[in-house]
Amino acid sequence: MGVLPGDDARFRERFTELLVSAPTRDVREGFQLARGIGTPVAPVLWNLVAGEKSNMRRRMAVLATACLAEGPIGDDRVMAFLDEKSPLQDRLVCSLCLALGPMRSRPQPEFWNRVIGRNRQEPEPLLLVLALLASSRFPEAGAACPPALLRQENPGITAAAIYAGAPIPDVLVQPYLRPRPPAHSSLVQRALLLAGFLRRPVEPVQAVLVERARELVQAPSEQNATLREAAALLLAAADAVRTEGQPRPEWRLLQLYASDPRAATSIRAWLPAVPQPLDEPAWARLAVAYVLSRSVDAVVADRAVWGAIPEVRRHVAIALAMRACSEPSPSPVRSTLADLPEWAFVRWATGADVQPGATVEDATLQQAFVLMLDGRMPREGARAIFEDALWRWGSHPGLGLQAAQQDLLRDLMLSGSLPGNRYQVGLPDHLRYLPAGLGNENDFFGLAVEVFEFLRTPTLPIPGECRLR
Repeated sequence: MGVLPGDDARFRERFTELLVSAPTRDVREGFQLARGIGTPVAPVLWNLVAGEKSNMRRRMAVLATACLAEGPIGDDRVMAFLDEKSPLQDRLVCSLCLALGPMRSRPQPEFWNRVIGRNRQEPEPLLLVLALLASSRFPEAGAACPPALLRQENPGITAAAIYAGAPIPDVLVQPYLRPRPPAHSSLVQRALLLAGFLRRPVEPVQAVLVERARELVQAPSEQNATLREAAALLLAAADAVRTEGQPRPEWRLLQLYASDPRAATSIRAWLPAVPQPLDEPAWARLAVAYVLSRSVDAVVADRAVWGAIPEVRRHVAIALAMRACSEPSPSPVRSTLADLPEWAFVRWATGADVQPGATVEDATLQQAFVLMLDGRMPREGARAIFEDALWRWGSHPGLGLQAAQQDLLRDLMLSGSLPGNRYQVGLPDHLRYLPAGLGNENDFFGLAVEVFEFLRTPTLPIPGECRLR
């Protein structure tokens, strides 16, 4: 999108209304507008940041919006901004936005000198936690954390360091794995489990961690729900879910077990073509897992069963088309399925004839269909489009991983603050973790909650770690 002459002034006025002026302030709409326009509006927002020198509340809102406008494309600009002896609140906001963003493929040189600041020998715990979480988004950044920063006996720092792959001393981790661990041990254990999931291509999943995960998924307490979910993800990553002699788990764990196609295959007995009534909140996601757990031919053979269920049929069809695009020579599917226009994608993906006239509700898929009819859609491109559709529709298996990561970051950054109290309703204050460095009523936390809530809704592109392998 280009910016026409005069747009700068118009955008400056609009963002001032949304982010600065009290009567018209609507930070969320400002975030949405900035992300929708993207890079072209970034200079306007960075100029607004430079103009807000005294009112930190307004400055933080504009700074967060500038970071969100460009996303990963603007990493170099963010780092250059932090080089300018930025105050603590600026570093907190930038680290927050980096931490809640997708994983990057490009390393960020001098990450620690730039994010923490060259003269900070003992940074505030809140800044260190946020910087560690931000470093997890960049290759090698976590491992490059100066060991001197990780000597504090602090559960939040320990958890964030584990999650980032930083060199945390083992003596600081072990107490949280004992039968009677110190407070906030679940944060450290969740970080261990999620790190085991995310770094599995590099480090083999330790047997002791797998056994611990098996113990955790059996824990009945609702207070341990997030810990059990992280354990389920680890078991899926290790393809270590046991089904023999085990009762079918509740949908919350089941959809996480199926987050990896390999694991989905091993639990196919728990993934029938007919949705189970108690699984209703996860019907669509479990329907996609059902497709991943079986051959294309097996799912096609079941079409009379799942095809009669309106809540899942289009999800199954698109997941099936995605599967077929990954196979070198699938058997052509020439059957039809009444009142399901998405079935045309299954026919196309398997090499069968496709007739014009199908109209699907999803505009992106409809555009893809036109290209397919014209012979201008490569199979790999179609596969990505199908996977993106599942993400947008809320049935992609990787959404469970994204939510688990976001929940850990939320509980390490926000849950104990006054604006973040709503995230753990009923949990006593002394059980909520909040890193030191700012009072829990500080304006930063109000803004951080706004940023977290805005980024909580899944959007494209799919984070690399959440894509189906």
